[in-house]
Amino acid sequence: MNKSLKAHGALLGANLIYGANYSIAKFVMPEYIEPSAFIVLRVISAIVLFWISSLLIPSEKIDKKDYGRIILCGIFGIALNQLLFFKGLSLTSPIHASIMMLCSPIIVIIISTLMHSDNFNKTQYIGMAISFCAAIWLVTSSSIVNQNEASAFGDICILLNALSWGFYLVLVRDMMKKYHTITVMKWIFLVGILIVTPFGINDLQKIEWLDFNNKIWLAIVYVTVGTTFIAYILNNYALKELSPGVVSNYIYLQPVLAPIAALYLGKDTLNIYKILSAIIIFVGVYMVSKKTIKN
Repeated sequence: MNKSLKAHGALLGANLIYGANYSIAKFVMPEYIEPSAFIVLRVISAIVLFWISSLLIPSEKIDKKDYGRIILCGIFGIALNQLLFFKGLSLTSPIHASIMMLCSPIIVIIISTLMHSDNFNKTQYIGMAISFCAAIWLVTSSSIVNQNEASAFGDICILLNALSWGFYLVLVRDMMKKYHTITVMKWIFLVGILIVTPFGINDLQKIEWLDFNNKIWLAIVYVTVGTTFIAYILNNYALKELSPGVVSNYIYLQPVLAPIAALYLGKDTLNIYKILSAIIIFVGVYMVSKKTIKN
């Protein structure tokens, strides 16, 4: 199996984790843990895991010239990414948030093009457009979306979150090619914790840990270890071989994979809209990925 194919497998695995996260996190938030506290808990857990993991790989020293990029990656990829998303989600409707997040690959393409770090052909652009349209159709036709009142400020927060993630993917790619994934992630999350802690430390202290049952603990482990540790590793591993645009395009699989997890947990039902949109999304993602798989 060549490196490019492994990278696509890593992306599929990461988005499987992200897809299941939507349903699993509902067991925890906000009844047991407030979103801001969960952000801090996730980042703290990631720091511990990444620094322990760094003991198992050869020691690497970050060049002084890369300090600035590490700080920017921590700001855009960890702090702003998570704070803006949870703030926006608390103010707007799920359907608006979903659509705003689907703009992320488009933003990445624009940023990558401006920074001359991506080069797509016509087929890939068509594939992105197909995935985007099908994902919007899936989100808007979903019967499980709650039609809550949307807030313009919440929508802006989600859009800024997508913009922040786009900058992160472009900024971190060169770091992933230069250093081991674990090395980069341990420093990026260290920067992130310094920023997110003031926003969630009070809610973190209010958590009633003794009220947790086994299901809640399992959900917390999944979110902190799976979504925050393993998924970040898989995403950033893929960036070693694939462009930020291709990596970001895999977000279109999440509206497909999330209902699959929800179906397994008995939280969703299957209909023709979901089946058709899933097929179309996979076709679009394949069109975007085809060139890199062959290389």
